[in-house]
Amino acid sequence: MRALVIYILIAAAAAAAGAGCQKAAAEQYKSPENLFNLATEAMVKGNDVLSIDLYYKLIDSYPDFNKYRADSIYRLGMLLYKTERYDEAEKILALFAAKFKNDDRLRNVYEKLIYIYMQEFHDEQRAQSVRALYAEKFKESPVLKDIDKTINILSTDEKTGSAVLAMNAGNIGIIKMLKTGEIDREFFPVRNYVLVSVKSPDGKFAAEKREFSGDYSLFFGAIGSKMQRIEGSTGAYAPQWAWNSKYIFFTSMDWRSKERRIRVYDTAGKKTRELFRAKGVGPLLCISPDSAKIVFTYLDKLWIMNSGGNSVALLSKNIDVKDISMIAWSREGDSIIYSKKNEKDVYYLCKLGRREIEAMQ
Repeated sequence: MRALVIYILIAAAAAAAGAGCQKAAAEQYKSPENLFNLATEAMVKGNDVLSIDLYYKLIDSYPDFNKYRADSIYRLGMLLYKTERYDEAEKILALFAAKFKNDDRLRNVYEKLIYIYMQEFHDEQRAQSVRALYAEKFKESPVLKDIDKTINILSTDEKTGSAVLAMNAGNIGIIKMLKTGEIDREFFPVRNYVLVSVKSPDGKFAAEKREFSGDYSLFFGAIGSKMQRIEGSTGAYAPQWAWNSKYIFFTSMDWRSKERRIRVYDTAGKKTRELFRAKGVGPLLCISPDSAKIVFTYLDKLWIMNSGGNSVALLSKNIDVKDISMIAWSREGDSIIYSKKNEKDVYYLCKLGRREIEAMQ
């Protein structure tokens, strides 16, 4: 009973203190409307510090004053963002997003929150959560494409990429997968498709599939000159160039054994080597920026191996890549991205790292 009395007394004291604070504010600023006008006037005059202080007072001293509450919270959040007080801006903007879900200004609030989470907090998971809300409410837009580009740029880590490329293929795994609405071609410059003919990344050479002796083979040569057949390329399919334009990777199908072979042709040494063979290997390959690793599909899963043909490993048991149509390795080496047939403007961005724990979202 005594504890209950103490609680009641504390609650009454808090209520009295709140009422006293509101009364003091009312006496100083006459009314919440007047306080709002003073804050707005300071904002218009460019006095950000005073305006922030007054909007804080309005929000804290008049919690039941709803007439201009959305305006006050929004303006306070934008001013805090403008003055780079990002910790405070995140709290105020998140409050606005939670309370005013149908406000026209929500688009701008989401955009600012995404920037804060990526650029200032380095919290990609929260940025992606807000991005999903943005996409659901506002659908496709040029701004959403810019958001995806920003997330891709800010989540790219050159040191991480170098560390991934230095690992043995068997130690690499997909540690996170995200969906995105656009591929940033600057960060994924070499994109691989199943094509009949492909140019080298330096634009000087081409490799293409042609009929030869009742089957198909690969031919290559400098663009504009006569092409020569690649030895050991019978049954060839889907040629892919290494980033340095020195090697051509391809698959070839043996219809008698139903096995598909992964092979590489050294354009300087004029030699073809077999790297891997199995039933269920897909035609699409993806070569790392240093040409030391190959990602390929096997039994509708993503696999990786060293380009010498050893240390073959499953990248993720949880990701199904049936009907894959494109795959690319990031310029920095820290991620791959792929798309599927019949899924327009949907890309799966896979972050690479040491094979430990997979985080799917």
